[in-house]
Amino acid sequence: MIKKVLTRELKDGAIRDSVKGNVKTQRGTYTLSGGSVAITFSDEYGETTNLVVICQSNTSTSQYPSSITVNGFTANGSGSDTGSFLAIGNTK
Repeated sequence: MIKKVLTRELKDGAIRDSVKGNVKTQRGTYTLSGGSVAITFSDEYGETTNLVVICQSNTSTSQYPSSITVNGFTANGSGSDTGSFLAIGNTK
């Protein structure tokens, strides 16, 4: 059951959240080593709920996140491929 739906409106060139609290986002790039890499969040996600991490491969191979915690996650894929990530979470 979905308790909250996050919607965003673009108004006057700024994104405004329509849910209470703050939305934390972080993005970055990574290079896999032996098919995985641990990524630590630089922002404090300890007070977030509904944390979502998205991985995007810079190659044609599939990559996916695993072991997602408020401290970081592991990106998995093939060899030494490169990719990008986006982490989004609502604060409590």
